[in-house]
Formats: sequence, structure tokens, C-alpha cells
Amino acid sequence: MNFSHSDLVEIAVKWLKRDGCHIVVSELVTSAFQTPDALGFNMGSSVLVECKTSQRDFKKDRRKLHQQMSGRSMGEYRYYLCPMGVIRIEDLSEGWGLLYVMDDGSVRDMMPHNWKKGEMHPAYNREYNVGAERLLLLSIIRRMKKGEKVLR
Repeated sequence: MNFSHSDLVEIAVKWLKRDGCHIVVSELVTSAFQTPDALGFNMGSSVLVECKTSQRDFKKDRRKLHQQMSGRSMGEYRYYLCPMGVIRIEDLSEGWGLLYVMDDGSVRDMMPHNWKKGEMHPAYNREYNVGAERLLLLSIIRRMKKGEKVLR
């Protein structure tokens, strides 16, 4: 099945909610230099999901400054979400997980086979841009005060 970028973002939002994120936004443009496809916040961390429909889109994304420097990107946990086979685990930079969207729209976490429970999850990042996340959260609060619907 062919998934559009919008389809993937909607799937990412649903996955974040199922994964325990209580606050989820998608493609929210703020004064932060990064506009995440989907970003969720749970009780203890933030989870970023970048949606890619093609290998070309994935390679273009990796050239962005905030993707090249660990501490510049949002997301304590970071994932790429794509249709099955678009990105391979070996294509990922350190600190990124991979989620495949199956033909039926379900999501499969493609954990590396050598990952052991109890070890730090491969998508975990010690350094992430807390300041950018705060700007995004403040933008959500400002917009909600004006009556805008921004949460997903």
C-alpha cells in the first residue's frame, strides 16, 4: 500500500498515544528551528517521530543541522517511521529507532536483533534540545489560551 506523508503522520500520532504519550502534536510550526512530524510527551520523556515516504526523503532529512548534531534535535527518544523497507536499520544514525508501517497500517518496532532487554533502548538520546521543546510547549499553551485546537 502507498502511504502519503499525511497518512504516516496520522499513524505516528496514534502510535504515540498508544505508547503512553498524553500530549501529542504534529507538524506544529513554532519559533523553534525544528518542526517535528509528530512529538509526544509522557510522564518522563519526549518521543519524536519523523515520517519518511522514500529513501530520498530520508537522506535529505539527515543533512539537516539538527539531525547531524545530537543535542540540537528534539526528542529524548527518536524514531523514523516509514513503509516497510524504505529505511534499513543499518541506515540509521546512533540514537534512532525504526518503525515500519505494515500494509494494514499497523506499526512494527524494528529493534536490532542484538538489543537486550535492560539495556538502553537504541532510540534513546542523552542529549536533546530541551529549550526547543519548551518553546513548543509554550506555543501550545499560548494557542490553547486563544482557543486554537493544537493537541492531537
